[in-house]
Amino acid sequence: MYFDKSAIVERTVDIIGNNSAVTFFNIAYGIDKNFMLGAAISATSIVINTTIPLAFHFFTYYIDSETTSRFEAMANRYHVNIHIYKVNTKLLADLPQDKWPCSAYFRLTAFDYLAEKLDTLLYLDADVMCKNNLAELSTLDFKTNICAVVPDISTIREQCALRLENPAMKTDYFNSGVMFTHLKNWTANQLTERTLAFIKENTTLKYPDQDALNILLCGKTVLLPRKFNCIYSIKSELQDKTHLKFKNIINDESVFIHYVGTTKPWSAWGQYPSTIYFQTAYKASTWHDVKLLTPANALQWKKKSKHAFRKYHFLDGILARIAYYYLK
Repeated sequence: MYFDKSAIVERTVDIIGNNSAVTFFNIAYGIDKNFMLGAAISATSIVINTTIPLAFHFFTYYIDSETTSRFEAMANRYHVNIHIYKVNTKLLADLPQDKWPCSAYFRLTAFDYLAEKLDTLLYLDADVMCKNNLAELSTLDFKTNICAVVPDISTIREQCALRLENPAMKTDYFNSGVMFTHLKNWTANQLTERTLAFIKENTTLKYPDQDALNILLCGKTVLLPRKFNCIYSIKSELQDKTHLKFKNIINDESVFIHYVGTTKPWSAWGQYPSTIYFQTAYKASTWHDVKLLTPANALQWKKKSKHAFRKYHFLDGILARIAYYYLK
């Protein structure tokens, strides 16, 4: 599959908050409109915890004046550079999108599109929040490896090893929400084209881009410690009356917390002590006056009802469950 990097981006907005001649640590997000708030807060969480010069790259299909204005305020306040790219989604229209949005493939376009300008790029999902300095990554020696990644949790690795019929996945299967990539090695191995082609040829993959990347990058990755991708589901709070068990996963060494699952830290119903790292960045961000998101579909109403009942907000729980039954 030929990937035309010159046509994939329709428009670019460059916001320069740091015009010094220093070397920047570059971070990218691939998002749709629904994850814009999350990505902005994720970026803010990095800014308030990191000491090195930063540049952010947001790949999205939606750009409006309010979003641009808020990013301008962020760049000026924190002296960071922000680049927004409007992706031509028509070029990705033939990829599987029944379970995953088109934006799930934006990380692939980011790696390819920026390879001519940058040496390395850290890709993060929008639901990844930072709680410690990430500067350690800036000195990583890739050698001949393509990406630095964090192995997924053990149960997922074991399932994927069976599902993909690859024993190496028991130790090496990684979560693609955190990928630190050596772009020259990426392009030399034509990973974007090969991954997109693999996805099109294997339409039954459970996690299309993540499975494809794991198969094609097997043996070509640096495995990072868990602190760079502490995978946590806010759903866990439903079984934890103390709301303190998150500390078994998120600890003093944690750099990135990955809030997987339907309920996100920017969900109005998903606020717990475990999301304090989001809450702190949210208050420090130029999005602090944007309301946390309310349910937008039946599944989210169902999740809200469960969390409302756990918090003993019975009326909210009943109303949310009614909304779920009405919409499902």
